[in-house]
Amino acid sequence: MKGTRMKLALAALALLAGCAAQPAAPAQTAESAAPAAAEAAEADLPPLRRLQRADEDEFVQLEMITDPNGEYRARLWVTDLDTGRCAVPCTVQGCTHDSSACPGVLPWLYSGMAYILNEETLLYPGSGQFCVSGRRGEDFRTLLNVPYLLYEQYTDGQYLYLAQQLPYPETPACCQLLRIDPQSGSYTVLATFEGEADQLQAAGRELLLHLFAYDPNAAATSSATTRRWCMAVNADTGESRLLYDYDPRSEECPLGTPVEGTAYRFDETARVLTGRDVAGGETVLQSDAFPAPALAGEVAESFQPMRVLDGWLEVNYGCYPAQGGEGVSFSYLVNLESGEVRRKPDLPELVWNGYGHQPTVYAQLKDQLLVACRAEPYTYTAYGQDGSPYTVHSERLRLGLITYRDYLSGTPNYRELEAYA
Repeated sequence: MKGTRMKLALAALALLAGCAAQPAAPAQTAESAAPAAAEAAEADLPPLRRLQRADEDEFVQLEMITDPNGEYRARLWVTDLDTGRCAVPCTVQGCTHDSSACPGVLPWLYSGMAYILNEETLLYPGSGQFCVSGRRGEDFRTLLNVPYLLYEQYTDGQYLYLAQQLPYPETPACCQLLRIDPQSGSYTVLATFEGEADQLQAAGRELLLHLFAYDPNAAATSSATTRRWCMAVNADTGESRLLYDYDPRSEECPLGTPVEGTAYRFDETARVLTGRDVAGGETVLQSDAFPAPALAGEVAESFQPMRVLDGWLEVNYGCYPAQGGEGVSFSYLVNLESGEVRRKPDLPELVWNGYGHQPTVYAQLKDQLLVACRAEPYTYTAYGQDGSPYTVHSERLRLGLITYRDYLSGTPNYRELEAYA
């Protein structure tokens, strides 16, 4: 892994506040990004993916601490996925890693998350801002202020892609899609749409923005939502197209859930899963019928496509009594070539916060998954507002790597990683 230090200062971005009728033509900063966009369109760029906390080399995480002055801080821990070793990226002899004097101790942000953009860059969303640093926490600073940021953010390993809702009522409700270059600080407004956004997805090189409009003067007894629709925006050119206009009373888009460029949607009547290529529109999968609901009587079911592993699509399934009560959850596997549906064998449950859970997947790597494989008690020292120390008794998850094969077969063959001390 490269340890290149970023040398260019990133200026704070004054985001455009104007709205355009949807769909809008792409807007750009004073430093026109048109040449960069054209070059990107010509290059063989990878599909967009959600930001992850791991790459093939390392996993990064933040631990909230209080420094000796009682201030909240974030301690950066880096786990080497080859050796399994976990350490604060600090080489200062005798450092206790508990104050801002430590290179690995950063300001605390609301999300408490660090994400890997590429071999040189970490990103930190939280508290209405996006911050950036080198891979060892160096040059930590604010990249841009985004007070109304959608939760989902995407990357292609070079740029950061996100959606922000612009403030109103000073302007009509509208949303912008941004492409940001963390190396230079330049950005492009790919598209601006009237309406409010409630979800951002990606398929291939397109961003899929789900929007809705509402009547603020609607009576309390009627639906205030007047329209729901989904736009696809090319991440390189800003070209946009309408994918769906759908029932404003429904929060479920007919598109379904995209995984690796294919959008999957479950038909509750036929009990089959259909996959449609988002770019071309053709149907690429119609599964065999899923089993009957896991519980008898009137139930509510959920089907959430998650990831593709060795030609199988994992679908998280939940079934709950309609009138309330304890439900069940597990995963189905759908063969993308034959359409076969089978239940995924469970891994041993880990008990966390008093409940049993299947291992949570933290990151999907080339041929293995980073998962939470067990929980353990955890005791640490914190500091009060007066600087006096006190002991906190808690619990934490231990992480491990598991191959696709073992995960799909329910074989708990983990390679456990060190926990932060």
